[in-house]
Amino acid sequence: MNKLYKILSLFLIFSFIKEIYCIMDNNNNKNPVRFECIPNSCLSDHSCIEDLETGKNKCVDDSTRKVIFQSTIVTKWHNDNDNDPKMHVSVEIINENVNTIHNLVIVIDSSVRVIDLWGMNKNKSVYQLPSYVQIPPNSTHNFGYICDGFQLPKIFLGAVYIII
Repeated sequence: MNKLYKILSLFLIFSFIKEIYCIMDNNNNKNPVRFECIPNSCLSDHSCIEDLETGKNKCVDDSTRKVIFQSTIVTKWHNDNDNDPKMHVSVEIINENVNTIHNLVIVIDSSVRVIDLWGMNKNKSVYQLPSYVQIPPNSTHNFGYICDGFQLPKIFLGAVYIII
């Protein structure tokens, strides 16, 4: 009985190590994706994205997802005698990938309240490209928003859906 437990334990350990290897290997185009990733399951320098050809998620090296955000303050103003600062921000999304971006999910610093938004869609706490927008390689898309405060908020890349 003790020998059976040892064999079963070794089998489980081997299966676990094999699964980790396959997950880590998902971004290697020479090997097919065997396991789908879920958000936050990839290595620290990888992201889980949907392969639009297969419809399955896979881990992709972040260095291959070259997306740049250039934020510019267009104007600032005060409402109610300096107690209510507001600003208009314009953001240029630059696609430096070799592939077209089909969709993009971003998060704007949660300490900032976005009052008005154009050129992006809001879904709870994340923002996405409108469904009709695609960003070809070496192209841009602009969006803008009005928010509280005078501090330019950080924009975090949540996910990039690339047409491969």
